[in-house]
Amino acid sequence: MSIGVITVGAIAMVVLAVFFVISSPKIPQGQQPMTVIGFVALLFTAGLDGGLIFLPLQDFKAMKLAQWPAFVSFHPLAVEFAFWGPLVWLSYFVATAYFCFLEPRLGLFNKPAVKCIHGVLILTTAAFTLSLFWQYLPAYLPETLTSKTTGNVNERGNSWLEVLLIFTVIVTAVAASFSIKYITKLSQVSMYLFGMIMFLLLAIASPNLNQFTDLAEGLTDFFANAYGFITPLNDYHAFYLAWWFSWSIMMGQFMAKFVASMSIARLFVVMMFMPCLPILGWLAACYLFVENASNMPEWLSIALVVIAALFVINSLDFMINRYAENLSVNIERLGRKQYLSLHTVLLLIVTILFYQQVMLIEWIGAFVITILILAILIGLTDRYVLKKGYINELIRKVELIKLR
Repeated sequence: MSIGVITVGAIAMVVLAVFFVISSPKIPQGQQPMTVIGFVALLFTAGLDGGLIFLPLQDFKAMKLAQWPAFVSFHPLAVEFAFWGPLVWLSYFVATAYFCFLEPRLGLFNKPAVKCIHGVLILTTAAFTLSLFWQYLPAYLPETLTSKTTGNVNERGNSWLEVLLIFTVIVTAVAASFSIKYITKLSQVSMYLFGMIMFLLLAIASPNLNQFTDLAEGLTDFFANAYGFITPLNDYHAFYLAWWFSWSIMMGQFMAKFVASMSIARLFVVMMFMPCLPILGWLAACYLFVENASNMPEWLSIALVVIAALFVINSLDFMINRYAENLSVNIERLGRKQYLSLHTVLLLIVTILFYQQVMLIEWIGAFVITILILAILIGLTDRYVLKKGYINELIRKVELIKLR
């Protein structure tokens, strides 16, 4: 059932994105407008987590061994870019457009019941982020420091270092959520370190000219089959889509605060294409590394864990800040000590539920995308929006396009 909802949600994201771009309303300035570069840096680091560091390397290894029949006919880079590329940022764009354009008038997410449900959804998404980081840690930690000796991320088990790292990440993220200034600064540091580790992977891979041609073929394969990647090809693809959809509302609500006054078409370009460039660079580096490097140096494994932890912290701090506000358990109400204790324990409990697979991200993703689509449909049928004539303007533009 959840895969069916995710499929419908993916198609709806594309349709809604086209609607917003064609209707062309001007986006009002957010509460804390940022430069385009600062906005993209925050979008990139807050909108992704440690999975970007850990998963592509594992995915490319799996595709090299042909473990997923559904992807055998596609270039591995095309598949991975489908996991991390345009549709991710498209869902964030649609949600941001909603919070910039429709939510200020409707106030749906300020209604107590919706606000509470949204807060719980953000909490569960934050916990999933932690559980994913925990799940993949053994594949990157040196064998001497973990109870796992095979590097197989599907095996269960814990080492003292894994538990310590998870606890440290939680406490650091809760502390970073005290103030928005810590969140924005951490995002900039994360971006610089991400760029450094990407060039390190490329240097170790030492690709030849033929492999760059191979990368171009992979990108061409993606665009040639882009329409086929919109809906899930298998359960693993559905997992990725559910993951991003579960983030969409909170990302839209968060990023709307930092939008400078611009046309929605420009916002589309900024949110859709600019984050895809570093993503593509990173995926290319991971692909070449898996193709060329026989083993990963221990120092590189540790560096990847550090960068992944930073990305997790950078995504968690704004999530904690958001759900704490929604559930009225923020720092102003509780004070720093109680705030730190409560959210550390809360996140640890829900993280364990995801880690033990008592909860699944597919459920959360399906629920979130349903809420977002319903909110947008309510917004588009609101009398104020109809009075402004945005729907009629959209119909007029579509008719002009047909005439051409």
